[in-house]
Amino acid sequence: MLHVDLPTADDLKNLVEKRSDACVSLYLPTHAVTQHADLDRLEFRRLAEAAIDQLRDGGADPQRVASIEENLNDLGADYEFWQFQATSLAVLATPDSLSTYRLPSRLQSSVEVSDRFHLRPMIRAVSFPGVAFVLAFSQNAVRLIEVTPDGPAEEVALPDMPVSLAQVISRTDRRSPDSPTRQAGEGQKVLIRKYAREVDAAIRGLLAGRTTPLFLACVESLAPIYRSVNSYPHLAEEVIGGNVEHLSAREIAEQAREILRQHNDRAVAALRDRYEAWTGTGRATSDLALVGRAVSAGAVHALLFDIDGGTPGRVDEETGAVDIEPQASASSYDIVDEIVGRTILYGGEVVGVRQGDLPDPNSPVAALLRFPI
Repeated sequence: MLHVDLPTADDLKNLVEKRSDACVSLYLPTHAVTQHADLDRLEFRRLAEAAIDQLRDGGADPQRVASIEENLNDLGADYEFWQFQATSLAVLATPDSLSTYRLPSRLQSSVEVSDRFHLRPMIRAVSFPGVAFVLAFSQNAVRLIEVTPDGPAEEVALPDMPVSLAQVISRTDRRSPDSPTRQAGEGQKVLIRKYAREVDAAIRGLLAGRTTPLFLACVESLAPIYRSVNSYPHLAEEVIGGNVEHLSAREIAEQAREILRQHNDRAVAALRDRYEAWTGTGRATSDLALVGRAVSAGAVHALLFDIDGGTPGRVDEETGAVDIEPQASASSYDIVDEIVGRTILYGGEVVGVRQGDLPDPNSPVAALLRFPI
């Protein structure tokens, strides 16, 4: 099972606002299989060394650099931490703090050193995490399957999960002479509902506090019965239909991923359609300089941004004026990253996409504005 801990909305706001003389942002792909933990630790150490070299080459205070180096070395030496990973890891460090987030999306290794954190890769993972659970529910068997964007689908073992409807009936008959099978007028639907209630109870502890969508995979007649006892607020409307007993976890996950892709595509298409509708009204723009001024005025309602690439420079703290630099340096940061962060702070929606999904192929951003600038 993947060990995912995505940042909350409050986490993101705090990370966006964080400023320090030295902020290190490390991203690396990881493995959920513990046999590869040493490979992940080696890659982390390589990235950590590169970050420390950048800080020293940039003339950072040696004592502050030593504090970051100590924090990173301690994390690299934490054997147990590396045994429980997801598909990627974000490590965000300053001389005074270190935070980690295990992400479900496959990210490329990268190192960024600046006076603020580089959050663009993480925000993409938060926008469309591509993670779901599927409850394959039938009278003869039940499975909870974890779906991720890149890794293999896995069945999650739960100690209290009933094996089948027959097991529930047998256990109930042994315990009570007044069980549903002994009561006149009560039929198969009552028994299945009891079975579904036990399944819901078995998965409740794992799903508590999550917002991960849960898909139901079952024949049409079972779906309303399970919904009637479901206690998880993020059970999706869509049902993966048919007899799922003979489908593998991989086959079920493929159908769930397709539903997630359709969700994401519809969300992006809706924003693009609104962008086109607002073009000419002064409330839609892909001009990077104008978006910089708009976001600093709290005018950006929604922002589509390119998850790849980078635009080094600076954005004026007061006016939002954009100053693009020819190449990254210790005194610059990613302009798009800064615009994304300010959008979050002002309560705007941010959605990371590929460049081809943006309305303007020549700009890394497209903004819908609350009011014209």
